[in-house]
Amino acid sequence: MENTDMVVKLFDELTPRELYEILKLRFDVFVLEQSCFYDEFDRIDYHATHYAIWDGDHVVCHARLYWGDAPGEMHIGRVVNSRRGVGLGKRIMRAAMADAWRQGAQYITIDAQCYVIGFYQGLGFNVISEPFDDCGILHVKMRCDRP
Repeated sequence: MENTDMVVKLFDELTPRELYEILKLRFDVFVLEQSCFYDEFDRIDYHATHYAIWDGDHVVCHARLYWGDAPGEMHIGRVVNSRRGVGLGKRIMRAAMADAWRQGAQYITIDAQCYVIGFYQGLGFNVISEPFDDCGILHVKMRCDRP
């Protein structure tokens, strides 16, 4: 694996190039690879902390962290990785989770595609819903309580 650097920034701190690379990765994986047509521009990005792992000039892994609707809830979403199987997903999730705990979150929620439930369980998440369809892909809600 080439050199991979993680950048953590709020939306207003992202450069145009960083934002472009994040959006391109999300489009390439979610829309092109998974044929999922979803509301990419949901305005949540404005209020999120963005985690991006770079390999040279390209973002290869991304996640965003933001406060949820319930008191003490933070949510991690748009977790995307184009270099599966080399530990980048765990690295980015652990960084986002550590920041959530530092910011005072009591628990973290995610909407996980069903095929990666085991990945998130390995990070301490538990399934808290029945499977539901999101853009033609089965998902479940998962929760991780503050350690």
